[in-house]
Amino acid sequence: MNTKTFIRTVSIVDTFLKVLNILILVIAAMSFVIFVPAGLVTLFNPELTEKLQELGIGYSSTATITMNGIVFGTTELESIDDISKLLPLFFIQILQGLVVMVIIYLAIRTLRKALAPCKENKVFDPEVSTNLRRLGYFVIAYGIVENVFSLLNALFMGKAYQSVLNNLKVTTANITIDLSFIWLAMFIFLLAYIFQYGSSLQKEVDETL
Repeated sequence: MNTKTFIRTVSIVDTFLKVLNILILVIAAMSFVIFVPAGLVTLFNPELTEKLQELGIGYSSTATITMNGIVFGTTELESIDDISKLLPLFFIQILQGLVVMVIIYLAIRTLRKALAPCKENKVFDPEVSTNLRRLGYFVIAYGIVENVFSLLNALFMGKAYQSVLNNLKVTTANITIDLSFIWLAMFIFLLAYIFQYGSSLQKEVDETL
């Protein structure tokens, strides 16, 4: 691959990541402007559920829950007082979405910073290894957050729906933790080390010349 082709490829990838980050911001804005208020309205006003469902917005008045290995029954949610007990779970899921989107946004921005020197054909610029290392930390943060919120969702979902529905019983309660993110983080740290080593060699060559 010649220099021009390499730079063009990096620029295309950078543009794609830029668009992806913009989409994340748009989705986050839509979630808080449309879906979060609609979810709250649906929780406290079940009469609006059917109309909102036609738009693909809000909660269903029918509860059929399977999540993180916990399987629940299916029944109707009719009482406004009972449905309001789902609020803790609702806000936990909102917080999870917010934290995950922030981490992904920052990770993509960090990756773009790592690619920036490459667009000038400076593959072994120190900024590349530095930002790759930061990207590895973001991957670890993402994995930890996903596992923590997965556990919280499973626990709060069981408590919330058991308090709402008298006839609802947990049939399975297997909570698993995903550690696959560690391998991805290790690979990124390895890449960061390779680029750091290449940067030090490049510096020695430049000083020699």
